[in-house]
Amino acid sequence: MKEVKIKVPEPKDFVSEKALLHFMNAYREFLLGIKELVDFAIEKAIEVEKKGEVKKIEIE
Repeated sequence: MKEVKIKVPEPKDFVSEKALLHFMNAYREFLLGIKELVDFAIEKAIEVEKKGEVKKIEIE
């Protein structure tokens, strides 16, 4: 049986560490932005519920 070795490049092989750091920081900021959107939507839903603007309807 013959053995075949395949070399797969890693990100560090074609992207500098400084660039990777920038990408990771940007990814973190993106996730924080999504978290903020979710938190904002939750707060709005709680406000609407407290004001009594939510009407329950029956669906048949």
